[in-house]
Amino acid sequence: MTTGLDGVFPPGLLVATVNEVLPKSEGSCSLKIKAQSLAPDCSTVDFLVLPPMDFNPNDRPDIFGLIWE
Repeated sequence: MTTGLDGVFPPGLLVATVNEVLPKSEGSCSLKIKAQSLAPDCSTVDFLVLPPMDFNPNDRPDIFGLIWE
């Protein structure tokens, strides 16, 4: 899951399922994991559109005089 700390991706996006957490290497300050991507076959993905981090789906212009649901 993304944290949003990088300022690029919004928090809460599910990206992978962790299958295994590997033992820490000597002197390492981070863990390595084995994970399975939740994205479908990425060789067929041409575009990925992510909303800005401050995106609010309820904050849309009323261009047609309709109430958004």
